[in-house]
Amino acid sequence: MGNYGRRVRSNPLLVKNGKEPQFLKRVPTNKKLFQEEWLQKLIFDHPELLPAGEVEPVFRPLISIGREIPTDAGPIDNLFISPQGYLTIVETKLWRNPEARREVVGQIVDYAKEVSKWSFDDLDKKVKKYFQGGEKENLGVIDHIRQYEDFEEEEENELIDAITKNMKLGHFLLLIVGDGIRESVEDMAEYLAKTPQLHFTLGLVELKIYEVDEGRLVLPQLVMKTKEVTRAVIRIEGGNVENLSVDMDLSTDKESSGKRRYTLSEEEYFNALRKNVREEAIDFVRQLIEDVQEMDCEIQWRQSSFVIKYPDPAGSRRQLTLLVVSKKGVVYSGWLIDQMKKLDLPVEIGRIFTERLKDILKNCEVEPSKPNYWALDKVMEKHDEVIQVIEEFIEGVNGAGE
Repeated sequence: MGNYGRRVRSNPLLVKNGKEPQFLKRVPTNKKLFQEEWLQKLIFDHPELLPAGEVEPVFRPLISIGREIPTDAGPIDNLFISPQGYLTIVETKLWRNPEARREVVGQIVDYAKEVSKWSFDDLDKKVKKYFQGGEKENLGVIDHIRQYEDFEEEEENELIDAITKNMKLGHFLLLIVGDGIRESVEDMAEYLAKTPQLHFTLGLVELKIYEVDEGRLVLPQLVMKTKEVTRAVIRIEGGNVENLSVDMDLSTDKESSGKRRYTLSEEEYFNALRKNVREEAIDFVRQLIEDVQEMDCEIQWRQSSFVIKYPDPAGSRRQLTLLVVSKKGVVYSGWLIDQMKKLDLPVEIGRIFTERLKDILKNCEVEPSKPNYWALDKVMEKHDEVIQVIEEFIEGVNGAGE
């Protein structure tokens, strides 16, 4: 099934202080003012233009790992990976170039089929080859992710396993990106979405380009994304299934249930966490997530944990790691001090946050040999104090940037 975004037909209005408001003129899609290479470079340099997070949070943030990456089906225009190990494949198209609707969508599907045959080493070699001779020479997939986000050594193998698994199963985000989207392509995408054997998510992204002064304004819009109607997994263990009764709630819309719909990543996490902690701790984690999101923190889902992050107030794409909550019911602080040094933020604010957190949770250690690792069942009793420390850190780091 496809999910279509609303088309905005009116032109944006540019309002400048002391000047007459000006309606911007969209660059006609039939004019040869730029080439597809310009679009490829634009999204390679600024991957945040692509609304990957609107499709599924696990695909963001996009980390650029190559352009014109060769496959047996042809070169992939743009290839990205997320810190969680999910690949995004992008095909750029200028819609002045008429193509059969099956050709455009079929092309990117063929790329996905080829990538699903790769091993992690295959992907790693292609990424290193792309950056050969440049500033990022010899940097592989993990190196690029590590440049964006720090993680512990033992998590590296988990990340490699996740990337391998996602490629094998074809858990990709496929984005067709152009300066205009033809209705015929939307129809084709809708047809593909009804095909049950597909394992990827397909999105159509329109980059509306406007003339402004001596430059261009680019407005991205997710025109359509495929979606799963039912998110349910049933596991039957044992041999006696004669009197099996299964009761499933297949509601997916927030409006129908009155509650927020959880993503597949969240569902997988909570199913694993439930095996290690009390049900009260599950409620605490859900409340913790809601509380920090209200403070503009972001939640990043990993294979074995989720991470509470706060975006760099200066507007870079990097984020500050505040807490990590593992599936095993362990909470620990991240690499905040090193991250603040790299972003040239006041390290003292990070030290105060870290020391206050340690003081509040001093009796919550998992074991004496791990002073910065706390048991979730005990941390939940300090909920209000933990939230207050996070609030004070955010106020301090935001104030430092003013």
